[in-house]
Amino acid sequence: MLRVEKVRKVFLCFALLVILVIVLISFKGGSKKEINLETQKKEVASDPADVKLLNVTYSTVNEDNIKEWDLKADSASYFEDRERLFLEEVEVTLYSDDKIYHLTGDEGLFDTKTRDIEIKGQVEVVMPDGTELFTETLNYDHQKKLMTSKDKVSITRGKVIINGIGVVINPKEKKLLLLDKVRALQNAKKK
Repeated sequence: MLRVEKVRKVFLCFALLVILVIVLISFKGGSKKEINLETQKKEVASDPADVKLLNVTYSTVNEDNIKEWDLKADSASYFEDRERLFLEEVEVTLYSDDKIYHLTGDEGLFDTKTRDIEIKGQVEVVMPDGTELFTETLNYDHQKKLMTSKDKVSITRGKVIINGIGVVINPKEKKLLLLDKVRALQNAKKK
């Protein structure tokens, strides 16, 4: 009997304390705050990451234990329910038959299940022969070993600049295909 009475007193004290804290918070400052609905929507819409990492490095190898690519990022946020890693300041190095392709961009998305990579924002690809490709988004399909983009593309090789829309890069076959509106220029100023 005494034990039940003691539990009731503790519960009642806790409830009074919670009510007192709520009353004090509501009267604090005595002024009304303006509510910004847009900010609240953003806070509710943005899910907190399950894990946040800095200076991320990730590599993958094939079944013969040969390295296929390295991924580096200044920071990464992992969302377990989506099996995605959101990356900032991304650098990917692809290895294909002793040839190296360097990809960089402002941000990226790494699918932890398929190992596909999407790079966005000022994307630059440097090919093994020094050819440079610039676009806004680039996708790497890990299974097909292809890099693709549907955006505007600019390719610089020596004095030649080639522009187009959409690209498919097949490192294994050493092929690059511009998909639409291809236009080539020769820049006499470049050496």
